[in-house]
Amino acid sequence: MNDYIKSVFVLTIIGCICYLPLIANSYNNSSDGLWHSSHYQAGNWELSIGRWAWLFLDKIREGYAAEPFNSLLTLILLSTAMTMLFYNHKRQHYIFMLLVVISTVTCCFLSYRYMSPTFGLSVLLSVCAAKLTIMQLSSDYSRIMNCFIWISIIGLLTLTLGLYQANIGCYCIIVLFNILIYLNEDKPDFSIKLILRSILAFIISCMAYKVIWDIGLKLRHIEASWYKGADNITLGTILLNLPTGIKNAYSIFVHYFLYPDSYYIFYPIRILVLVILFILTIVLPILKKTKLKNIVFYEIIVLLIPIACCICYLLTPSAEELQMQMTAPLVLLIPLILFYLSDRTNVTLVIVFGCIMLYGNVYAVGTDIDALALGNTSSKEIMSSIINDLFDENLYTESYKYAFIGEISESPLFKVNENWSNSSYYAHFGLTSTKPSCVVDSYNGLIDDLGINGLNMVWGEEYETLLDADYIDEMPCYPYKGSIIKKKDVVIIKVSNQYEYNQ
Repeated sequence: MNDYIKSVFVLTIIGCICYLPLIANSYNNSSDGLWHSSHYQAGNWELSIGRWAWLFLDKIREGYAAEPFNSLLTLILLSTAMTMLFYNHKRQHYIFMLLVVISTVTCCFLSYRYMSPTFGLSVLLSVCAAKLTIMQLSSDYSRIMNCFIWISIIGLLTLTLGLYQANIGCYCIIVLFNILIYLNEDKPDFSIKLILRSILAFIISCMAYKVIWDIGLKLRHIEASWYKGADNITLGTILLNLPTGIKNAYSIFVHYFLYPDSYYIFYPIRILVLVILFILTIVLPILKKTKLKNIVFYEIIVLLIPIACCICYLLTPSAEELQMQMTAPLVLLIPLILFYLSDRTNVTLVIVFGCIMLYGNVYAVGTDIDALALGNTSSKEIMSSIINDLFDENLYTESYKYAFIGEISESPLFKVNENWSNSSYYAHFGLTSTKPSCVVDSYNGLIDDLGINGLNMVWGEEYETLLDADYIDEMPCYPYKGSIIKKKDVVIIKVSNQYEYNQ
């Protein structure tokens, strides 16, 4: 037990060192991460999109959403999950664990400062459920104990779905790799049992999750949201859209690993390592001269890996796009492959590959943090200058409403460098969203972060009407003369020329 506690402690300390600039400066992304301050309590919106367990987690934390506690808690949760999954008294396992703790996915989690523990806890619960499922299969427990374990597995998976649905993929991918282990050890019977048990647990958990969600919606007298197709999640729609969901799962899997969105640091080298690892995983039973029927079974399971990683595309068939860097299953895949191969191939080669990937991860995380820092600094300097000019021109008053037009990252005053350009999408602080309502939320959050009493912002249809006004096109961008004007009781500040959104 002391070794496991030591592992969690070491991983957390390394994580804190790596993310120190982000934590110390309370950096966040400029979309959802910027919308909420250092105190936030999940409510009807989170319930409407199916994340009902988030409400209880925020109650336990009493709405605290500030640094350093939130990031520290998230790192402890992720470190505990990785220790449970990988630690086996071998030093190389630290490499596998750090590939998750030090990754652009974890950095993305932390950039949502108000909800980062929600991400961390959903990963931990999913890992616990997978470990219990495997443990139950490989041990001979009494009927009462088996019943208790079944209830625990279903409860953990239900809570995972209630926190953040996409991280249920962690359970799926861990189970799949244990099926591969059994097949590699010539135990097809164990593989079949694990498949049946995990499918049963998954289905029952999804049903329990939906029942609890429906009850919550009725108690609060609200309806499911349109967001990511939350209002269209039924067994019928899932089955009807299954082919589309499978196609999307494979598409996003290929995009995540073979394009430089997530592995943009040392891209050619890391892609080469990824290809070698995937090939080794595929041909391993053939090299070991496993029975033909087991090889066929094995390769079918390998083909299911992309679906397991991107299971959220099957569960939310109406979702047009999900930001996969906000989910843990894909980042968990490479450590699982390395862990799997380390006991079945040349361990030195696996360690070298792991170090290469970790080296790239450290640099990628550093790039993202620098981009967040640069974007935060530039945006706040621009907004501070605007607020000062509003005071100087006697335009700062509670009787006026305010409309900020344009992406702040496109402002002539916004400074970018190579790191900002090369970083992950979520780290591009200054880009807001494709919807006007989100743009207004981001500007409101930016003003709040400056420590200024919130301005009375123009919202909804009034803001969208402003975007279509002819005089907006004719206005110069801030800080040039004429970039701040007043129309009746509305003060309009044109920040940049990029203001075409999906309305």
